[in-house]
Amino acid sequence: MFSDIWLLAQLLLQVCSLFLLAYATVFGLQLVWKWQADRADERQLYLERKNYLLGAITQLVLVFQLLGLAFFMLATNIHLPSLIKGAMCASGVLAANEYGFPLLYIKTGSVFVYILFLILQYLDNQEPAYPLTPKKYIFLFPSVLLLGLDFLLQILFYAHINPDRIVTCCSLTFITETHNHDTIFVPENFIKPFLALFVLFFAINLVLIFSKHIKKIIYQGLAALLYVALAVFCLKYFFVKYIYGLPTHSCLFDLFLPTYYGLGFIIFASYYVLLAAILFKTVLYWNKKQLQNLHTNSLQTANVVILVALLASFLIPVGYWFFWEGNL
Repeated sequence: MFSDIWLLAQLLLQVCSLFLLAYATVFGLQLVWKWQADRADERQLYLERKNYLLGAITQLVLVFQLLGLAFFMLATNIHLPSLIKGAMCASGVLAANEYGFPLLYIKTGSVFVYILFLILQYLDNQEPAYPLTPKKYIFLFPSVLLLGLDFLLQILFYAHINPDRIVTCCSLTFITETHNHDTIFVPENFIKPFLALFVLFFAINLVLIFSKHIKKIIYQGLAALLYVALAVFCLKYFFVKYIYGLPTHSCLFDLFLPTYYGLGFIIFASYYVLLAAILFKTVLYWNKKQLQNLHTNSLQTANVVILVALLASFLIPVGYWFFWEGNL
């Protein structure tokens, strides 16, 4: 599998990213321990110059990691199924060995650590004294650890893929769910209360969108997390049936296929953007004593982004359900 150009491109990206991020992390220790913004000596001037370099390197690496997640989804959902027997989408590819789904979870979860650093980097660069410089480099340590784990799992995942081994993909799941449809543990049995909660938390997030008090920001973050969890559950077990037009098809990975216009990228990007914008507001309020600028424009922009992402994540799946004209 390591002769495949798609896999080589991903591994090359990870090697370069890991090397650069490790370099930034090592020198970031100096900035965490020795940074003194109130001094103007030669050492502080050297650290400020180093800050420019490390900030640029880290920002570039983390942005490429965000793009790498999308590329990974394309590779596992479109390219690799043609090489693995029985695989129809990323579900079968990731189930080809025990490293597939842990790799996906690490990649999707790491994004928020990367976004947190990018937020701190943005706010720090807006201030003449760079007050968040020591704080932001602390987050390089979990970032480089997650990137290293990502790289290790990616090597293990690709190394243990056997193209001649037949995988079950989604078909076995569909048959199992169909045969156990009357059991109490089937998710579809709980879909009505979950749909009600989905709508409720959508409304709660709308109300909390323009909150300014720090405690309300925390509530908004919790409400957004619950909303996204409910949205993914309802998308998988209810809305995708109307997108696919199949009552037994509950695989989310097909949403990323061109057949369905890549809706998965739009819907899941809206979840990420929603949480990232709320994270931006939270970081802004938690560090407002260290920031001289009021960042009023940034706060207003964040509110608009939250509103657009929330509406997109809600209206797209609900629209498919509302305008469905067939029978399931």
